[in-house]
Amino acid sequence: MLTAAERELGMVCFDYGSEVNVFSCREALTGDAEKVNQLAGRWSVDPAAIQPSSWRTQGIVGQLSQARLY
Repeated sequence: MLTAAERELGMVCFDYGSEVNVFSCREALTGDAEKVNQLAGRWSVDPAAIQPSSWRTQGIVGQLSQARLY
């Protein structure tokens, strides 16, 4: 099921587990790839719109999980 943002951008999404011939769908998949940043911007933040001059520090953004991996 497409989200509203995916529909507005005209993205093509396939159901999980469906068999897709990537050669016959190449145009649709290429078009989707070009819209990924726009989709991210609709959902949260467009990574292409972030200017490096606005970065205050370099490193990981967010908080590290307190979970331990064994």
